[in-house]
Amino acid sequence: MKRSSQAPVCPLCSAEQTLRFAGTQQREFFRCAGCSLIFTDPASFPDSAQERERYAHHRDDINNETYRAYLLQLLRPLLERVSHGDVGLDYGCGPAKVVAELMSKSGSETSSFDPFFFNNPEVLQRKYDFIFCGEVVEHFHQPRMEFERLNSLLKPAGLLEIVTGNYREDMSFQDWWYIRDATHVGFYCEQTLSWLAERFGWKILTRNGDISLFKKGD
Repeated sequence: MKRSSQAPVCPLCSAEQTLRFAGTQQREFFRCAGCSLIFTDPASFPDSAQERERYAHHRDDINNETYRAYLLQLLRPLLERVSHGDVGLDYGCGPAKVVAELMSKSGSETSSFDPFFFNNPEVLQRKYDFIFCGEVVEHFHQPRMEFERLNSLLKPAGLLEIVTGNYREDMSFQDWWYIRDATHVGFYCEQTLSWLAERFGWKILTRNGDISLFKKGD
């Protein structure tokens, strides 16, 4: 395992007050005293080829009824609020445009973006009524830049849904299955999500387990 000689600066809030939080044989984890993000040593980040190979094995099949039901459950907070004619973005959609197809049934038009599978820069030149970011933020190597981009893509009063494993203080981090995936490099908790809301002026509409729904300030 590659190790840093000192604790890295937080990749989300840029605070220098970070401390070693945990470690495995493969990776070290640090926690920020400012935004509470838990993150891995950048020296252990997978390269782009390793990432793409891992993501290509995701079973994103819209014809799989179990997967469809799972996704629809995740999308429920958006589906309850999206209006006919709204335009949205599935940011980090993976190898299939399943969310776009499901959201189309609400009468919305949803674009898909993924740096590995649907790297279409033109969709990042628009503004959106809603953005779905499902099981994506834990993969961000540069979360500050990514969240600034997401905020810039939202229209005033736009909705942002984030789905990610939510670390709780009563959990055993070392035993958490979420840290076993080498492409998961950032881990969020309630304090981190609250920090994001305050930083960008987002209102928290829903916080239910691993699902958080934010509304951008008018």
